[in-house]
Amino acid sequence: METTNNGVITALCQDIYNVQPFNSNATVLDNHINTVASDVKLGHIKIGTGFDMIDELVNVKIADNLSTDDSDTALSAKMGKELNESKASKNHASTEMTYGIGSDTSFGHVKLSDDYTSSSGAAMAGVGASSKAVCDAYNELNTNLDNLKSDVNTLKGKFGSQQIGIKSFRYLNFSGIFSCIITIDGVNGQSYGSFIANGYGIGSNRMHVAKLQAGSPVTCTILEDREAIYVSNQSGSESTISIFMLYGALPEFTTS
Repeated sequence: METTNNGVITALCQDIYNVQPFNSNATVLDNHINTVASDVKLGHIKIGTGFDMIDELVNVKIADNLSTDDSDTALSAKMGKELNESKASKNHASTEMTYGIGSDTSFGHVKLSDDYTSSSGAAMAGVGASSKAVCDAYNELNTNLDNLKSDVNTLKGKFGSQQIGIKSFRYLNFSGIFSCIITIDGVNGQSYGSFIANGYGIGSNRMHVAKLQAGSPVTCTILEDREAIYVSNQSGSESTISIFMLYGALPEFTTS
């Protein structure tokens, strides 16, 4: 008899009894001990992580919950099914706040609004302005600015000024219905005055002047024989007459 390197004893004498089956078994056993298991050979394996030995059986470590952080434990199909059913679908648009809303402090889902005039779409409500709302607000702002520019240009057209010299005067000849504010501003401390004037500048005299405030050298009176307003400054300093038209056209400034 012989003993293999792995301790397997084989019979040598075939004259005594038939040992062929035993020799074959011994050969298989000997080769098996030296062989690592593969996809084509029987052999040995090592039990690694992720397995439990229970009653001499190898069992995969499986969890039915998410309470463990063991990286060697597998998730059960049951738990996988529950996760799949409870997770949000790829398309999860909703009219409810089920999946969380965005706000001024949190990232999240938002809905869009075309109404740029509403104050109900605050950040905390998860409402954002659509491109249409932004475009409408932009167009409205531009329209208002254009109207404002037009009003300013119209206003500029109704404002005029005329320089008068030392101890000088000016006749203000109005045409048609008018209403205005007349202001005199001079270098001398007393060369100031503000007046309101209105009336009708063609035909019979229908003009009225009311003094708001004025220094002693400054006067603004009606000349009935000329159907004009007479403005003078007797302070001996140059002054500026400014007229702001509330209604009607600017007058002509003359000295005769």
